[in-house]
Amino acid sequence: MGWSNWSGTVAADDIWMSPMNAGPVAAISMHQYAKMPWAGLFADTEAIFRAHGGRPHWAKRHRLARDDIDVLYPMAERYRCVRRAADPGGKFLNPHLEALFA
Repeated sequence: MGWSNWSGTVAADDIWMSPMNAGPVAAISMHQYAKMPWAGLFADTEAIFRAHGGRPHWAKRHRLARDDIDVLYPMAERYRCVRRAADPGGKFLNPHLEALFA
């Protein structure tokens, strides 16, 4: 099989970049072996989740672009400002995070 999932409810929080910001939310987690193809499956499921107000965890695998992050996470630009102040050289960015938060 190679993949599994989990679902449940998660309480609201006030963390700027949390999927539970302004929750509570129903959470659905999809896990699979890292070397398995994922983009097609995630494209299909993300479309369903987005149609119902869902937002993936930005630190997990997803197909979000910077513009998507800005729509789904209203505090994203404030987060970028704090990130730049704390890490002006981008030492803690990888290519994925750089595309979203540099």
